[in-house]
Amino acid sequence: MPKPYVEEFHGSLGSAAPVVPLGPLHRLGFLVVGAGLGLQAASLFRLGCRVGLGTPWDERVLGLVFLGLIGLGAVLFGPLVRSRPRGGWVAAAATAAALSVLSLAVVAATTTPLGFKAHCLRFGSDASLAGTPLVDASAALVMFVLPGFGLGAVLASRGFRSGRIALAVGLALGWLSYPLAFAQMESIDWKSAGSAGLVVHGAILAGIGIALAAANAVPGLRFGTLTGLALAGVAALVPISPIGIYPPWQRFAVKPLEIFETKNGQYTVLPTGSDGTQVLLDQRALSPTTADLLLEAACLQRSAERLAQAGVPGPHRALVLGLLTPERADLLAAFGIDVAYRSALWYEDMERVEKAAGWSSAPPGKIVPPSEFASIGSPLVLSFPIGAYASAGWGLDLLRSAAGQKKILWLPPDLGIQKAPKDARLILASSGLERFAFGWTDLGVEGVDDGPAPNVTPMTFQRMSMRPEARPYAALRDVAEGADPALALHAAAQRISSPFESPLEQIEIVPEALALWRDRALASKEAPGAYLRGVLEGAGAALMAQGEVPWVFEFLLPVADRFPNLYGLQIALAWADAQELQFRAAADRLRPLVAGLPNRRDLQIALSDALVALNDPEGRALAQALLRDDPQNPVLFGLARGVRGMTTLAAPGGYESLSQEEALALADGAVLGTITGISVQEVEASDGAPLFLTTLRVSGTELASGDEGLHEVTFLGGFTDPEHGSFNSSAPPAYRTRPGRRVFYYYQTQNDIAGGVAGDSLLRGRGGLFTAFETRDGEVLVQGRGNAAAIPYNLVRDELPAPHR
Repeated sequence: MPKPYVEEFHGSLGSAAPVVPLGPLHRLGFLVVGAGLGLQAASLFRLGCRVGLGTPWDERVLGLVFLGLIGLGAVLFGPLVRSRPRGGWVAAAATAAALSVLSLAVVAATTTPLGFKAHCLRFGSDASLAGTPLVDASAALVMFVLPGFGLGAVLASRGFRSGRIALAVGLALGWLSYPLAFAQMESIDWKSAGSAGLVVHGAILAGIGIALAAANAVPGLRFGTLTGLALAGVAALVPISPIGIYPPWQRFAVKPLEIFETKNGQYTVLPTGSDGTQVLLDQRALSPTTADLLLEAACLQRSAERLAQAGVPGPHRALVLGLLTPERADLLAAFGIDVAYRSALWYEDMERVEKAAGWSSAPPGKIVPPSEFASIGSPLVLSFPIGAYASAGWGLDLLRSAAGQKKILWLPPDLGIQKAPKDARLILASSGLERFAFGWTDLGVEGVDDGPAPNVTPMTFQRMSMRPEARPYAALRDVAEGADPALALHAAAQRISSPFESPLEQIEIVPEALALWRDRALASKEAPGAYLRGVLEGAGAALMAQGEVPWVFEFLLPVADRFPNLYGLQIALAWADAQELQFRAAADRLRPLVAGLPNRRDLQIALSDALVALNDPEGRALAQALLRDDPQNPVLFGLARGVRGMTTLAAPGGYESLSQEEALALADGAVLGTITGISVQEVEASDGAPLFLTTLRVSGTELASGDEGLHEVTFLGGFTDPEHGSFNSSAPPAYRTRPGRRVFYYYQTQNDIAGGVAGDSLLRGRGGLFTAFETRDGEVLVQGRGNAAAIPYNLVRDELPAPHR
């Protein structure tokens, strides 16, 4: 047959088969089969990528695993397909399509919070490592093994060259058509199923393609037509429902208010406890937390400061890269920005997402695509949230666009601006010692120089291998190295912290960094700017949370004396005065603070506490007045009666709770001293599971006998190295166990603390350990923690209660 569309079709019928015409209809069939399988693969891949953190590096890891499984499937099952000369490719294609549909059940089971945790445990990991190569690869292995092997078997078929070419072209078209499929589904009911629906309909498409490819063939291939039609018919009956992707750190899935999916990902609207909503794009939060808003306010304050220094007149406009929520709009308006242009990689979906975020009508401003950035001319560009992924190319494009229009560009350092313009400068913002942001600007100001904009290394495989919560500090070190030596020291000291500690307790405080910030403030003739003020006041909050009284006086007092209007420092000093039992000094600091910050109820309570300690009737009267507006407050309830340290009205509970009566009755002893060393050992529990025990070496005095010497006390939890260990809810916060720290603790002597280890153990874990410090007068005080603790308020050495035993 001389026609060009005829070839010998031996691969499916055997070498002795007659010549079979492989015409346009058959090639179309192979093309459709490939398109169906390609659409399935793309849809499953998009679902799988949501198990990680949604970064480009997550997608690369999942993609490599998917390709590896396809190759392995070709090696393992290719010989089997080729050994069946009659219809092997038909069986392989139908099986691949069916396995892809079946894998939806695997994806659904893996993406629930409990299912994801169970999956991580099977691979020796945990959900907190979501977004690392090991967890990404293991998730891809489970979710993609069935479709990967199926596709590999199909691609390993041979003997119909033009058919395989059509199949490969179809696979590519199917993969590329994934975003177009969403655009064509506006009026189709199953759009709500999103990618899951496309997997099922890809199977229908593959079934139709098999039927076309096998149509009008010799009798040996008639079963191919029947197989294709059966596949399409069964797939059409499969119930389609969306697969919700929830944050892996949730214990249980929260019932969403709304789920919808577009080519850009799955949007989930979750309820919050305050009648608000939180919008997620895959695993990434688009709505701000309180911590996000605080950092964004610091960025706006820093921007206003720099724009004023550069003499840039208002009103100012902002280009917001992210979700403009009502809270963010209010924040922008507070800084004189009424109109904000908005954009994001998902800008086509922005109008619908904004409605889900709580807007009853369109917010002010205009949604613009990235191609129009250069025409806006906004002096202020913000990426919300500051730590979210946007696009690495946007940073450079925005900074270089619209020559002559000065800008401030706030973007996360993770993006990696590797070739910053020569005239770009770096500015810093801080909402305390927990959160930092970086701005690139071409606003040069004489005498105001935060340093040249650094070339920042983007995400690398090494950084991706870190725990997700450690990555921001790695980027922080890179950026801060040449801009702020104190910040570089601070970033280098941060470690993975226990989830049972508060954010302020998790901070590793570096005295050398505090000294540099203090000296920088003292060297200036003017009050510290927004950034330096933020870190100093943040240091005050962290020092209070960790009970570091001497460091408050050493690092903050000189700055507060020089610049008395730094309220955050004055608050920390009032707290430190009260900790040293200098209640008159504390009250004198608090009175102007209460007058200047009338909405700060915590300052009013602190003033009442200081006055009650001085037996001043004004203290009880103030507490009684505050109690009328807050009748459930236990602290005010106690102060109104003249009782200090009442932190709970209910029966105490939890590891922090250890009443004085319990401590005196249960403890075998008590020690006051200084931690000189710390060690962690791994032991085996009765069920064979690993346990980790931390032992503190304390040089001090036994309270009952007065004997001085070296003592050891053990508690559950700890890490032998950064990768091996465990956090324990009963363990004391890390700052309480820092070598060099003064402590007071109650202990019990046990024959088997855990794993056959004998010795002294902390009584009630963290509840039995208290911090101590030396006052400026040389007296040692132990810090109390309220009426639920064995030490309710600060006591000197002679007042410490000794155990009865």
